[in-house]
Amino acid sequence: MLQQIETPHQIQLFASAKTSLRAIRNYLAGQVLGSTRDEALLEEVVKCVFCRVALERKGEASRLINVSSELLASQYQQTFNEIKQKFPTLFNADEKIRLEAIHLAYLDREFAQIDILSNTQDLIGDIYETFVGTALRGQEGQFFTPKVAVRTLIELTNPQADDLICDPACGSGSFLIEAARHFAGLGGISSDQLHGVDKDRYLVRLAQLHLALQL
Repeated sequence: MLQQIETPHQIQLFASAKTSLRAIRNYLAGQVLGSTRDEALLEEVVKCVFCRVALERKGEASRLINVSSELLASQYQQTFNEIKQKFPTLFNADEKIRLEAIHLAYLDREFAQIDILSNTQDLIGDIYETFVGTALRGQEGQFFTPKVAVRTLIELTNPQADDLICDPACGSGSFLIEAARHFAGLGGISSDQLHGVDKDRYLVRLAQLHLALQL
């Protein structure tokens, strides 16, 4: 049987990401006025994660160290406008990042502690787990497969480049993401080869965002 063992470095990355995300959740819950629901805060964090990933990929994140919170917020808003153009079906054209500059500065400092481009992390899944919580998911009948099990099952099934992938209970998209990463090692995959279904409309949106973050 194939089994992928987490290295100490990977375990440290997972712990660092979850620690930073918990710190972000607690900070926003105490600081952001008029948006105390976890789903609303989650949505803002997801927008900011997209921005941070885009800035990292363009090599611009390091230039924002020690700049004013106002300049940082301006850069995030500009980057988010570019993201809306790239993914018009995921974000409304008039949508904005609703966090204040001081909040964005805090998030950016925490994001800097995470290897946000690492292929071994499931950042959207971790954000959902942090902001929604295990207890509430259980009440809704939502139980998510551990990441190591997801990776092991994908390795065992070993899908090929011309296969069609469908997850009938996709949740936030962990299996679809791992399948996409598997296909990347085979030279890539067309987006119409990945399909997911879930009873929860919000989770379907998270799965779409999850996949888009890989592009």
